[in-house]
Amino acid sequence: MRADKPKGQTMKRTKRTEQQPITLTDSEKLRRRWGDIGSLEMLAGLPRDEQSRFNFWVQFKHHEDVIAAGVARLRLMVLERIDCGELCLI
Repeated sequence: MRADKPKGQTMKRTKRTEQQPITLTDSEKLRRRWGDIGSLEMLAGLPRDEQSRFNFWVQFKHHEDVIAAGVARLRLMVLERIDCGELCLI
């Protein structure tokens, strides 16, 4: 739980849009915290079962670079969790 959040109150989860750029600070935080796609999936809150992982990745099958598109979305999901106080990368 974050120290700046009053006890008993939940922070509203906001969805980052793809138009909103990832700042250098956000990018640096994300780059330091994982070494593989599985770790990034975990930080993004993706369920660990195979079906959930398949359902996530199959939505990017039409992209030329599936991995880059999926990783970009996972990074946005991680940042959404940080923004609403569900995750802290300190």
